[in-house]
Amino acid sequence: MVAGFCWRVFGWRLGQIVMMAGLIARSTWFLASGSFIYFGVLHCVTAASVISRSFLRCPRCNRGTRHSGDGETVTTQRTAR
Repeated sequence: MVAGFCWRVFGWRLGQIVMMAGLIARSTWFLASGSFIYFGVLHCVTAASVISRSFLRCPRCNRGTRHSGDGETVTTQRTAR
């Protein structure tokens, strides 16, 4: 666990989103007779989740936030320099 981040929870949520995106893509293939949704909202959420994970350890990206132990992100006040 890194700063309140749990791989198991992330993987479970990502797996559910990927499965639902695949289900919708397959369903539209059968219902729309050959055309299908190949990049919809759930596909975008999946891509954003994977991409945003790479910024979790970036100190410049995480300035002004801290993670509590229960997975909640708390915004802190920045002081002017």
